Amino acid sequence: MVRAVKRHKNGFITDPIIFSPNHAVAHMLDIKARLGFCGIPITDTPSPPSLEPDALCSSETRSLGAKLVGIVTSRDAQFVDQANVPNTRGYCCFP
Repeated sequence: MVRAVKRHKNGFITDPIIFSPNHAVAHMLDIKARLGFCGIPITDTPSPPSLEPDALCSSETRSLGAKLVGIVTSRDAQFVDQANVPNTRGYCCFP
């Protein structure tokens, strides 16, 4: 329990979950269900080699030096008809 609370230090999350624009909305919904996150930053990082749910939490998708492209929230994803569409602008990722 303490480890879950101590993910941030001095206002910064030290190991964020970051998606690329190529991740599907279904992946964001999976992270929300498993970890309770309701907003995920979208950066210009390349896609991980595997888009399996376990790969989303690996260090391959985290890059603190990446450029922020937008953010997708659970409220944004509510209005997407198909969960397999990408998080690109125009679907549910907003700058």
